Amino acid sequence: MLCKLLGPPLTTVRMERYEHVSMAAEILIRMIEYDSAHPEPYTLPCRLIVRGSTAPRIRWLEEPLIPQHKQITPVSCRRSTSRLLSARTITRSISFMMRFKQVRHPSCSRITAEPAGR
Repeated sequence: MLCKLLGPPLTTVRMERYEHVSMAAEILIRMIEYDSAHPEPYTLPCRLIVRGSTAPRIRWLEEPLIPQHKQITPVSCRRSTSRLLSARTITRSISFMMRFKQVRHPSCSRITAEPAGR
């Protein structure tokens, strides 16, 4: 409930407590009855609740951001691949490269963001 009140409201994962507790109890009983130290792995259902903290989706226009014949590696993409780049960072990098003639295709500057569906 607290996640709804924060600004922006946080995206969360809803996990049913009753199902988790009952499954844990069943596993514990089986471990005691069968003297098993390693229970089988279980997957419990959960639900993603998307709220305002989710980043907006990027919507591509009619042409790709970087055409096949003009593949480039922007400076900002050389960072660690474990971090995702924001649309704003990508747009700034492309604008910078276009100013210095590293990118000559006008479709490289076309990128828009739209709010994520709720």
